Amino acid sequence: MSSELTIGLATYNGFSTIAESIESLLSQTYTNFKLLVSDDASSDNTLKVIEEYAKLDRRIQCIK
Repeated sequence: MSSELTIGLATYNGFSTIAESIESLLSQTYTNFKLLVSDDASSDNTLKVIEEYAKLDRRIQCIK
């Protein structure tokens, strides 16, 4: 049994790249991880994208 890995991903106004970043992590062969995505008060729709991914995958946690 492998240990759970915690990945931290910080972003600010990353709307144009955040989905690609999350998708890249989700497509890895190692799946036993938790992804903490921290949004630093973005003024674009970054937070919405993160929250949608968090609804779809229990491994993702959004931190505002």
